[in-house]
Amino acid sequence: MEDGRRFSAHMQKVLNGAKEEVQQLQDRSMGSEHLLLAMLRLPGCTAVEIMGNFDVSTMRTKELLMQKIWTVERTENLQKNSTLLPSAHLDISPDAHAVVLLAAAEAHVMGQSCIGTEHLLLGFLRESEGLAGKVLRELGLELEACRAEVMDDFMRHETDDDGEDEEETLQFHRGKND
Repeated sequence: MEDGRRFSAHMQKVLNGAKEEVQQLQDRSMGSEHLLLAMLRLPGCTAVEIMGNFDVSTMRTKELLMQKIWTVERTENLQKNSTLLPSAHLDISPDAHAVVLLAAAEAHVMGQSCIGTEHLLLGFLRESEGLAGKVLRELGLELEACRAEVMDDFMRHETDDDGEDEEETLQFHRGKND
């Protein structure tokens, strides 16, 4: 983020893990679904804990997400909305870009300088077109209830989702993630 906001260590792992998910699924670009799949691999992160508080399991979320990933509709949308870039760059879909920007906005509104997985969860729920948000809403997660849970968690811990004080500033640009 260019405004000086930082990603937590868990959030950094999500961004890197999303790249791996794109490769494993042999997709053309990183979408919100790849971010969610990567986040689900981090059972100790705040977002996954919040999902569990609403009885939304990582296993069920991944199952439903994978079902939707393999639909013809998604394949057609990827072909329309994505272009192949040289292998050194990874195309970021509009929904994934929007989710990260919305996560940053959530962190800002909450007065937090570090963007964590809990903010990403809220970004998924705010973004209306992304597959990740659609799946999470279908599983019963609601933006306001999750936001309240994030605030409660912050008040209890007053730390980022990793418990670490030092974070690196990372860049996240639409069209590439260097």
